[in-house]
Amino acid sequence: ESVSRCTKRMLQPPCRRPFHCADGEPIIHINEANILGEIASIRITSGGSGCIEGGELEARAIEGFGGGFHATFTAATRGSGLGTSGAVVSVHIDNSGSGYFKPPHIVIARGGRGCEGPLFEAILGTRKYHALDAYPGLGLHFEIISVDNPFDTIKTLAIDGDLPPLMASSTLSPPVESTSPKGLTSRTFRWEPPRNVAGSRPLSFCFSTEDNSGEVLPSGTQLAGKTDSACFMVTVVRCTYAVKTRETLLHVAAYYSTNWVQIWAANVLLQDPDGNDVSEGQLVNVGHTYTLEKGDEMQWISRKFGMSVDAIYNLNYDVAQTPPELLGAGQRLCIIPNSCSTNV
Repeated sequence: ESVSRCTKRMLQPPCRRPFHCADGEPIIHINEANILGEIASIRITSGGSGCIEGGELEARAIEGFGGGFHATFTAATRGSGLGTSGAVVSVHIDNSGSGYFKPPHIVIARGGRGCEGPLFEAILGTRKYHALDAYPGLGLHFEIISVDNPFDTIKTLAIDGDLPPLMASSTLSPPVESTSPKGLTSRTFRWEPPRNVAGSRPLSFCFSTEDNSGEVLPSGTQLAGKTDSACFMVTVVRCTYAVKTRETLLHVAAYYSTNWVQIWAANVLLQDPDGNDVSEGQLVNVGHTYTLEKGDEMQWISRKFGMSVDAIYNLNYDVAQTPPELLGAGQRLCIIPNSCSTNV
């Protein structure tokens, strides 16, 4: 398998200048899909009693799947007029999180002094996203294009809100407007995920666009024009590296602090032990996948495969961010065994 360095365009053909379309280069239209995993809302099934302050909520994932959720809640105090005194009356979600296979348990993390018996129910969302895979190495590179009729002008094409903190190193090129044909604006998004982000929960972000078709009132006020948006859900694939130009297995091994023999052994289709038969965009396994079984603990896995716990965490972001007691059977790990240090 391999990934292409070429941009992945979100529109149907034809693709014309200034969008750098090589002859015969296909335009890839990425279909939207419902991806369950983010917490869309919190239902207060019981406001409880006795609360003298609000606080923060966290989600305890079932079977260890899901993370990143954060919310605050407000409690009605005497004379506030918000509701029954001492009860939780509202919840505000700061971060919806992602990767939840089942609605998690919502509990008070901080604050909530005096609260007794409040109950919360997590409602998972069904928002549509374009699903994309990203790999350490070559990274993620695509072009987002806003199309309008030639009589209007596209005012904005930008990321809607904030990017996930893990994608802070990404770049977005300035808008490029097409004059022939008119009505097209393009921006290029690039992100190279570091190795310690592999295995993260899906990272979601959206683009929004608006044109200048809004009505101009007699006062000179410009009303909003037509708008549209597109959302993406990026999964950083664990245990896989996308080879860059002129890289060999030695480069890949150095990046993962291992040796080329380990990398070569994990890729049965590579014939050349030196890895000179790898090409740009080729997907290379950097280790082996281990699936947690009931009763497995990180210290035991560390001894079995000759890796420190920190080294395991550095290859599995989701595991590093999950309390050990919440990890369950079925959780996958990327492992680069050290045969000189294993203790089976």
